[in-house]
Amino acid sequence: MPIIKIKVGRGLNARVLQRLVDDFFSNSLPTVVLSKGWSPKVDIYETQKYIIIVADLAGIDKDSLLVTMEGQYLCLSGKRVPPKEQPKRFYQLELEYGPFERVLKLPKSLNLDLVEAQYEQGILTIKIAKKKDEEPIKIPVK
Repeated sequence: MPIIKIKVGRGLNARVLQRLVDDFFSNSLPTVVLSKGWSPKVDIYETQKYIIIVADLAGIDKDSLLVTMEGQYLCLSGKRVPPKEQPKRFYQLELEYGPFERVLKLPKSLNLDLVEAQYEQGILTIKIAKKKDEEPIKIPVK
């Protein structure tokens, strides 16, 4: 197998590249559909009754956070405001500021009437009930 070098540069950073590779080789739920601005880290997992989404949104004011669901697409958006006091010099700069939007594709079999969202200590947790498994319908053949 040939080794391909990929230069991480404009428009493509190591985290985005790693996420694309991980998503490609995983057997898990499809995750990212669209991202604008910086992209918060998100875990998506399922239990017997729920799909649970956990987003790391440290430093986001609850009032600037918007969560919407349309069909099987969950959209998280908001804005992280930089500190008011600007430092004279940075020694390390890793936090990302400004607006963000992250759209996640979720399974179709969700009960959107039973959705809960909770935001505590910079962590947003969204719990969506799964629809009960439907019995297959037998179709008589004539």
